[in-house]
Amino acid sequence: MSNTEFKARALYDFVAEGSNELSFSANEILTITSSTAGHGWWYAKNSSGRMGVIPENYVQALADPPEPNEPPPAMSTFSHTNNNYPNLDVFGSNNNTAKSSYSPPAYDQHQYMNPGTYTNNWQAQDTSAWASSPPLPPPQLTNSNRQISKKDTDSDDSFSDSEYPTAPSNTTNFNTQAKQPSVNVAPTLPVHSTLSSQVRSSIVGGETSKSAPRARFFDKHGLDSYLLNGGKGKSPDEHVEITYDDREGGVCWSPNPGMPPFTCKIEEPSKGTKLGGLKAFTEYKISPQIHGKQPVNRRYKQFDWLHEQLVNKYRFLSIPPLPGKQIAGRFEQDFIKERQRLLELWLNRVCRHPVLCASFPVQHFITCDGSDKNKKEWKGGKRKIEKDEFRDASWLQCVTVRDTRIAEDELHSQIDAFVHQQPGLESQFRNLSQGLTKYTERYTDTYERDIQKIGELFSKVHLAVQIDKTTPGNQELSNSINKISRSYNDIAESYKTKGSEGLRNFNERIQEYIGLLGCFPSILGIQKSASDFMKTVQQRGIDASDAARRYHDLNHVVLAEINFFQKQKVIDLNEYLQEVVDEQTNFYGEIAAKLREVTFNAK
Repeated sequence: MSNTEFKARALYDFVAEGSNELSFSANEILTITSSTAGHGWWYAKNSSGRMGVIPENYVQALADPPEPNEPPPAMSTFSHTNNNYPNLDVFGSNNNTAKSSYSPPAYDQHQYMNPGTYTNNWQAQDTSAWASSPPLPPPQLTNSNRQISKKDTDSDDSFSDSEYPTAPSNTTNFNTQAKQPSVNVAPTLPVHSTLSSQVRSSIVGGETSKSAPRARFFDKHGLDSYLLNGGKGKSPDEHVEITYDDREGGVCWSPNPGMPPFTCKIEEPSKGTKLGGLKAFTEYKISPQIHGKQPVNRRYKQFDWLHEQLVNKYRFLSIPPLPGKQIAGRFEQDFIKERQRLLELWLNRVCRHPVLCASFPVQHFITCDGSDKNKKEWKGGKRKIEKDEFRDASWLQCVTVRDTRIAEDELHSQIDAFVHQQPGLESQFRNLSQGLTKYTERYTDTYERDIQKIGELFSKVHLAVQIDKTTPGNQELSNSINKISRSYNDIAESYKTKGSEGLRNFNERIQEYIGLLGCFPSILGIQKSASDFMKTVQQRGIDASDAARRYHDLNHVVLAEINFFQKQKVIDLNEYLQEVVDEQTNFYGEIAAKLREVTFNAK
């Protein structure tokens, strides 16, 4: 055994829920290969050599681990404000005979998965007191519990906000806390523990009859924790309702009476500078079509910031992708006009969504003037958005489901129907977009060049024919050929400037729908993950009625977004198809009119 390994005895049965976890039985002896997994987990292997991660509070060390390179920090008590431990030494650092003298390493969440900063902190244990007071089960530790520090981004370059420094983290480092007097009372489980009251009482009494459901090791969006524990105690400012309406396709988002969907105009792009002209950028004037709202100026970087905030907060909504970034040619007029058109298309898609249109991030973006006069208001709202706690799975607390008269099986059936439709629809939209791209390229390249060449050939014929000055009618013939030549030149110019315009606009809208469809695999993947997790929870035989209710609401959210997409798809595609057919009809009508202008005497 390596000098960094040590033995530990299992206190409880543990059933692995992931391929990276290791199952074991109570009283089984395990080899701890590393205590650097962090977040309340250790790496271990059993007697048969199988390896995996285990919850550290399910086992107890049997021998002192190797001495650390530096003296360990002083042990502290669990007096963190987020826990229910009232300044008591639950691990027996004062060697109270009623409790085990075993002291696990102090946990610092910033050391998660960072072996270079992890320091073991062990004390000698009294194995005779091993069974007198079993340690607590592993805490509910998921990726969503880790606070990620992110700089504000609001200056012209880095979009940073130096006037409002990042607030210090609320995370308490137990290594820096002072010791508290030991109180000889039974330990209390955290308020947000995933255990039911029946299982809690059995653990405090020293026996466990059922394995409590836990969030999976990598709960990326905090969904498992939300399903088990619900949301935070505070009430969200945002309120979204889901109802049932046959005209809307069934389960749907309820209209927001305070802010119905609206549109915006983006116009008058202007070039701005800073740092004495060393840095240049383009600002776009946004005019929301809302009574009493004034236009605001926004840079592309700020559009990018809004998109990031919406994606992070509304994981269960289809947020269209933003037009791509570009480094070279940013100030060319053709590029600026194209970006202006695409940004308006993107912003209107967001503002027509019944949930997004009334959200604070969107309202702040389109109404708050970011000029020097109102800079404090803009940055204050921006910080509020970036520090919003109700994002990812926590946003589901903002949703209220009214009576939809839809059973769980029917919800799954309708979601599964879209699951089978989505890949084919996205694939065929991509094929159509590729075909339209090639076709429009021919309009501005091949067709223009070929038609122009036809015009030149007719012009050469005209020069050859007009030499004959004596034959009756030859001069009229020469003039008619010359008119045909000029008509083809005009048609070639039309192909260059007008022929592809309607097709290009239609293709941009098809690409927008490809982006919307591309959001659904992630949404459906989260829903499928929640479904698998709920099956695991229900197999434990523990009351999971609250989790089932939250899962039922999650399915309503996913289905409401699917139905909204399907309804908008019908409305939009009918409108887009009519526009492109009308445009192409008018275009070819103009070509026919140009040819009708050519008259000649056939006699």
